[in-house]
Amino acid sequence: MGLISRLKSDDLYRSGTIMILATMTAGLLNQLYHIIMGRSLGKDTYGDFSAVFALSFFIFSISSRTIKLIAARYISRFKSIGDNLSIEKLYRKMILYLTAFAFTGFIVMCVMSRVIGEFLHMSPVFVIVPVGAVLLISFVLPVNLGFLQGSQRFWSLAASNVSQAVVKLGVGVALVLIGMGIYGAVSGIVMGQLTALVISFILIHCYQYRKKKADQIKNQVRNEKLDFKNISSFSLPVFLSVICIMTPTNIDVLLVKNLFSQDTGLYAAASIFGKIIFFLPMAVATVMFPKVVQGLNTYDNQKKLLLKSLGFTILLAGLAVSVLAFFPATVLRLVYGREFLGAEKYLPVYALTIFFFSITTLLIYYNLAKKKLLVIHTFLILTITELVILYTVSETLWIFLLIFLASNIAISAIILLLTLFLDKKTLENSLDSTEI
Repeated sequence: MGLISRLKSDDLYRSGTIMILATMTAGLLNQLYHIIMGRSLGKDTYGDFSAVFALSFFIFSISSRTIKLIAARYISRFKSIGDNLSIEKLYRKMILYLTAFAFTGFIVMCVMSRVIGEFLHMSPVFVIVPVGAVLLISFVLPVNLGFLQGSQRFWSLAASNVSQAVVKLGVGVALVLIGMGIYGAVSGIVMGQLTALVISFILIHCYQYRKKKADQIKNQVRNEKLDFKNISSFSLPVFLSVICIMTPTNIDVLLVKNLFSQDTGLYAAASIFGKIIFFLPMAVATVMFPKVVQGLNTYDNQKKLLLKSLGFTILLAGLAVSVLAFFPATVLRLVYGREFLGAEKYLPVYALTIFFFSITTLLIYYNLAKKKLLVIHTFLILTITELVILYTVSETLWIFLLIFLASNIAISAIILLLTLFLDKKTLENSLDSTEI
């Protein structure tokens, strides 16, 4: 069997390719959206929009990734034992509880709107409407996305993600062109998320209906008692992991702004391309996660999944790093123009840093799927240590970059060795327990 045939027959590579293409499509549409908004709104208005967008994105990213991973893990686990009734129970209760939580958060947002508005130098009403709407959706949509991920409905997950970007671009641009300005731009974001929410609800309903019919025909209906205490206890390590994954790729620009203000623009330009390297391997982690959960008792399969996922991630991120390392000036000139060509000297080092960070992130997803909390706690300590060293030791931007690179190489190596060690210990314990 040829290489292409093997890749087509392997579900990890096939599903991973689907998610990569969806991620690239959505990313391209999102970039186009920001380019059009920047040119249409003007510098000052776009600055206000960017501030609101950054706040909304921060809220949505943390809540979305945390909730999606929790939903995906337990739905995937129930799917592996054929317990469709528990999937329905978990899904409905998560929707109910998180909707109530979202409305509570919205009330808090209303109370804090004046303070937030004064900090951003904007009207409190303008803060409440877009950020509040995103807050409400950001606690419900991830449940649906987590359901699709845990059920390994990757075509459906890809359709939901791409539809969100398409509607955001279409509605946002249309409303800005008819004169709604910043309100039109924000409406595009909200409508994009609402569209993804509706589409994901429809896809889940269709899937569950077919699954229920199949179970009735086979007369195979299982129902285990939901352990919400167990699920709730898993929420904290997931939340901490998401914070640690988001922090280095977001707070680094703020640290540079504080330490080396005059170089912030060039560093920010380099960091944009680094995030592209990061988001592509995340598609592989999205596919790997539920497959690891479903194979909790098959260690050989888990090891193969990990190695294939690492290989896929290294290939994707390695290709991106190669382009940015060998053609930094060309890439910067095409996207930003000549004004940002000074960033070319930083781009290869930053790209290599995110390469190792992508490997670490994949390993964290793997350990979250297996509930290896020692790895999560280690990752938290290492991330805090990294940030402290970056802030206290860096005397120049080059030192900052080199520390950033070295720390991510070290973190990646430590997490990998710890993961392999714990897997080996788990396998040994499993073998011992089967001996007479």
